[in-house]
Amino acid sequence: MKIATSLHKRKPLSLYLLRLVLFALVPLALVSSVAFVIFARHQQRAAEDGLLETTRAMAVFTEVKVQADLNRLRTLTDSERLARDDLAGFAEQLRHAVADGDFLTLALVDTRGKLRASTSRLASGDLESLANAYYVRHVIETREPYVSDVVISPLTGDHRVMQAVPVMRGARVAYVLIGTPDVTTQLLELFAQQRLPPSGIAAIMDREGWYIARTLNPKESTGRQSTAAYRARALASKEGIVKTANADGQNLYATFVHTSFGWVTALALPASIIEAPYRRALYTMGALWLGGLGAGALLALLFGRRISDALRRLAAAATDVGEGRVPSTREELITEVEFVRSTLVQAAEQREKLLAQHKHARELADFSNRAKDEFLAMLGHELRNPLGAISNAVSVLNLKGQQDDTTARMRQVIERQVTHLSILVRDLLDAGRVATGKMDIVRRPMNLTTAVRSTVETLTTRGVRLDVSITEEIWVNADETRIEQIVGNLLSNALKYTPEGGTVEVRLERTDDRAVLIVRDTGIGIPPELLPRVFELFVQGERTLDRGAGGLGIGLTLVRRLAELHGGTVEARSEGTGKGSTFTLTLPLIEKPSAIAGVPVPSRRAGELRRRILIVEDNVDNREMLCTALGLLGHTVFAAPDGPTGLAMANAEKPDVALIDIGLPGMDGYEVAQRMRRMPAFHNIHLVALTGYEQAQHRAQTHAAGFDAHLVKPVKQAELEAVIAEDRLMVGRA
Repeated sequence: MKIATSLHKRKPLSLYLLRLVLFALVPLALVSSVAFVIFARHQQRAAEDGLLETTRAMAVFTEVKVQADLNRLRTLTDSERLARDDLAGFAEQLRHAVADGDFLTLALVDTRGKLRASTSRLASGDLESLANAYYVRHVIETREPYVSDVVISPLTGDHRVMQAVPVMRGARVAYVLIGTPDVTTQLLELFAQQRLPPSGIAAIMDREGWYIARTLNPKESTGRQSTAAYRARALASKEGIVKTANADGQNLYATFVHTSFGWVTALALPASIIEAPYRRALYTMGALWLGGLGAGALLALLFGRRISDALRRLAAAATDVGEGRVPSTREELITEVEFVRSTLVQAAEQREKLLAQHKHARELADFSNRAKDEFLAMLGHELRNPLGAISNAVSVLNLKGQQDDTTARMRQVIERQVTHLSILVRDLLDAGRVATGKMDIVRRPMNLTTAVRSTVETLTTRGVRLDVSITEEIWVNADETRIEQIVGNLLSNALKYTPEGGTVEVRLERTDDRAVLIVRDTGIGIPPELLPRVFELFVQGERTLDRGAGGLGIGLTLVRRLAELHGGTVEARSEGTGKGSTFTLTLPLIEKPSAIAGVPVPSRRAGELRRRILIVEDNVDNREMLCTALGLLGHTVFAAPDGPTGLAMANAEKPDVALIDIGLPGMDGYEVAQRMRRMPAFHNIHLVALTGYEQAQHRAQTHAAGFDAHLVKPVKQAELEAVIAEDRLMVGRA
């Protein structure tokens, strides 16, 4: 009876195997589920971060565009005609400005609201609304430029953004100059350059949530207000991402980033695109779980039967041995081992799928980084072309001789602003290289004392006293251009945040084996909460609408990275707001070299040389200004707008020097240089690349193509003259 009961309680082997399979698969399924969910969440966050990063870039470029329009208005306020109150002449000047395409309309009103000059006719009612417009009153009260929200423009009659700047007479506002830029069209062109997915929606909103520009139904969108839910979130904080629904009920992930003057840059993608990786991971996880469970149960039944048969055969063999018979020699297979192997294979296959998905995500990230690098290089080139034309035009004005005080003052303003824009472009591109670890330096012995003094001499102090204390020569092994960039950024930062009447102290000394540069100011200081982050990218003090301090918030980041690349350090100290700041840079010292090799010294001054110079440049303004400047220096100049014309002109005129732009239409500058080098008549010609591209790979390409020098626009006149005056021209190319 006991034996029968115990047999009744026993379970078949297949059932135990089925339980074992379940115990093995359930934890594995849970772990896999957690891994899938974590990975899917990571992919979704990466997509959200990429969307927000693109929105930040759009905000930066929007600020650059608006600031450029305000600068154009400021330039008009410096008109001599306006200074003489020649309002009829100034109205004609406004019409020319509108014809140039910078603005749709322009108008000048006095502080009583009377229209004094305009490029369009307005009804009396419109005149009253223009005179009482809040942006006009704001300019009169604050004496500062202002950018409005979306309004019904009295100048055009439709929804527009208005810009207004004061016209000062001493300490009072005499007039207000109002412009209507075609911001909507220009911003839509900016959106088109962002390579958004076809279903993406980009927009710019004003301070109240009204659309200025929008890629979805652009004509109908301007002047419409965004949805209340999204508007409440977007206007409540500086930046962020929110899941919302548009007026059509479509679920969207929408980002928003505020500009410094209050506008909101927005970018939205359908939720299905952002959440697609998460859904795919969940579906894959469910399919693998169910499939694995079914397969495990089937294998448990199959292998259980095989093991049971083997055990029965073993029992029979034992019986045979007990009864004196020879047991069967049949070899048995251990099915449990095969089951474990198949389970491991399944786990390996799941791992390979995860690795493939990770590799794909990494490739997407690498592609995004390459696209960003290419965009920054293109941006630098496109910005440097107009800067080069302006710089060359100023050089022509300088070479023209004595001019009246107003013209000289305007020329100085242009020179300062071109230098400022060039520095901003350089720092912006360098910030991208710092972020990707692609910053390169070329180190050689240099006189740090000379570099600091020359940098100080180029500064404009704006009523700030500059106290320089340098008592001895100090030498370091460094990249001279990058050291000047470090010193220039530290000094510019101190001057920028020090009000008139303050003092900036510059002290260079040696301590043990280190060169120490100390820049101390009596300016606004650094708040305690900001001090630990002052060297981080895009970190600045409190940003106000007037942007009085200016800058992009990347200068100190570049200072720290460049100092580290030279084996140095930089530190910031401040007692707090209003108590000034002190920045200390240290670099490793070296002994003064007995001789500095590799620095060519022209045997004749540039002004004594007369060269035959060929300019190959497709930008009309750059080409004309270069021709004029070099012609005034006494050179014989020939110009061509493209590569084939340049080669033909070189054959005909046999120039000594060729200044060649790289980004030429049809045949680029590299091919022009290579063809010249293959022609016997041009083995000794001095080839100079004149371009807006400055990265290491571009310099390597120009060298490989046969260029002797690589100049980055805008080129200083002294630098260009030095290249033309090189002694190598007298003996030919080495």
